[in-house]
Amino acid sequence: QIAEGGYSYVYRVKDQKGQTLCLKKIPAQHDDKLANAMTEVKMFQRMKGKTGFLELLAHNTLPARNGSKEVLLLFPLMERSLFDHVVEGKGVFDEKKAAGLTRKIAVALSELHRAGFIHGDLKPQNVLLDK
Repeated sequence: QIAEGGYSYVYRVKDQKGQTLCLKKIPAQHDDKLANAMTEVKMFQRMKGKTGFLELLAHNTLPARNGSKEVLLLFPLMERSLFDHVVEGKGVFDEKKAAGLTRKIAVALSELHRAGFIHGDLKPQNVLLDK
């Protein structure tokens, strides 16, 4: 397990080819949790190919041990978040880099809103960096 959020768990996994990926597991004990998870799936499907969004490689809904369900989402692995960058003491971004990152976040949020979705949990831990 590499992360835990308010409603999900994130794991580092390997596929059959040995490629390291990210698996997000969302326990769905109630219908409303299942509906929220499926909304997340729809959001990633709709945002496919848009700048600033992870590519949803696969998803599945499975029965859980306790009789409820769990939704599994598979993504490329992003090793670092904005939070990690700051905590690891990498320092602050220079003005140009900070402005560029802020613009990318704003554009991604605008695309998300235009598609009819609201993020609802924007924080440094959820801003993933590719380098």
